[in-house]
Amino acid sequence: MRIDQDLEVFKQTVLSKSEKLFVLSTYFSSKQDPVRGGYQDSDNFGYIENWYHSVLEHGLWAVVFYDKLSAGFIERYQTEKIIFIKCRLGGMSLNDERFFIYKEFIPHLPENAYVLTTDINDVVINKNPLSLLQRSPDKLFLGRGNRRVWKNGIWLLSSLKQFSNKYNQSLPISFFHYPVFNPGTIGGRKEKVTELFTKMIQVFQVLGDDKNYDMPVFNYVLKEYYYPKTNRVDGKIPFGLAWNFWFYAYRIQRKLESEYKKEKYDLVTHQESVVENNKIVAGYPFVSMFSWYENPSEAYLIHK
Repeated sequence: MRIDQDLEVFKQTVLSKSEKLFVLSTYFSSKQDPVRGGYQDSDNFGYIENWYHSVLEHGLWAVVFYDKLSAGFIERYQTEKIIFIKCRLGGMSLNDERFFIYKEFIPHLPENAYVLTTDINDVVINKNPLSLLQRSPDKLFLGRGNRRVWKNGIWLLSSLKQFSNKYNQSLPISFFHYPVFNPGTIGGRKEKVTELFTKMIQVFQVLGDDKNYDMPVFNYVLKEYYYPKTNRVDGKIPFGLAWNFWFYAYRIQRKLESEYKKEKYDLVTHQESVVENNKIVAGYPFVSMFSWYENPSEAYLIHK
């Protein structure tokens, strides 16, 4: 159990309202940031400012899970609808810990609730996404990465190998051509989101360390249960052999190219970001193109 606060008052308050959408995010500073390095300062409003004001602007209910914020900070920024809830972190990385906390918390929401989980430092609510989520209540809404597929980047390839080695399971080589989904923005009905997080946590518990697996685990679960993609040579060519080929092929290609060929490696249009089947909807218009710093944007969420 990671939530270190009595939720009874919160539950009674929420049940007395007719809210349907709840935004969940985290502000942790007791562990090193696995992406940026170093430790995030506590009580740094600038870290959450854009997200916070966008939630206020749209009058949304939101919960910020935290570990080291001061009582003064919480008193200043907590509102009737933006609630801060204290947590005790476990042994996973900051990015991985959030899914345990979300899974623990979501059952306390009303039965008809929709859930939106977001990064807090680089995501803003551009438009209230409730109507979008309600149009496809049986689907999960997901973010996309900026790369087209997993073989298109050293960081992606390295994280995939680290995951495969620790999970002690040879991944199918179709993973190298699998779309890159981003776990920084996830939305859907409470039951659908809980199901996804339950499957992710089962994998995290096998991994059991703080090496930051959220991206490969998220995509692995999607590939297994929500958006399966296979290759006719899956199981015939070892994952490690294919990984070496794509890793060095990428490095050689980049050295031979005079400049970074964005159109070759990255998504370059909103339409290219869209992935949809009977279980998921990913990309635009749920979320903007990752790292495009779209302003203005027609997307419901802006992720950088």
